[in-house]
Amino acid sequence: MGKTQLSIQFAKQFGEMYSSIFWLNAKDENQLKAELAALPAQVMENHISSSGTDPQEEERMVQQARQWLSRPDNNKWLVIYDNYDDPRLPGINSSTGYDIRDFFPHRAHGSILITTRSPRLTYAKQLRLNKFDDVNQSLAILARRSGRTTEGGEESIDFDECLEADHLAIS
Repeated sequence: MGKTQLSIQFAKQFGEMYSSIFWLNAKDENQLKAELAALPAQVMENHISSSGTDPQEEERMVQQARQWLSRPDNNKWLVIYDNYDDPRLPGINSSTGYDIRDFFPHRAHGSILITTRSPRLTYAKQLRLNKFDDVNQSLAILARRSGRTTEGGEESIDFDECLEADHLAIS
């Protein structure tokens, strides 16, 4: 459907609005923990990276990342949680599903974008993507991105409206 590609274009187009952009694979809880645990080494001064796989150390690093994103003077970041396709939701039994909100910063500032196949996330403003009706819509978007013109129309997405949401899920 192009959720990841749309998120990449969003980050490219509006990247200057953010102090930093973090791309995290949210396919499963373990992958997301590992990526969040690696974040402090990238952003915090005087941080010593841990090379071990100790679960307590990983959890400590995840909490450090969440605290860094929660700092009052650190409010212009964008975190993209990509491929959150197995959410833990009421009424859905999944042995691998998890609640992504457990990995959000402690404070409600900055911006979060979630790509997911699940249309049931109620804590985020939804931007649903539909399949294009015909190939001309796809060609028009490709032509626009490459600086060429076509005779067909083009569906557009209002990125300014998307920016108004604190949390956005593309499904």
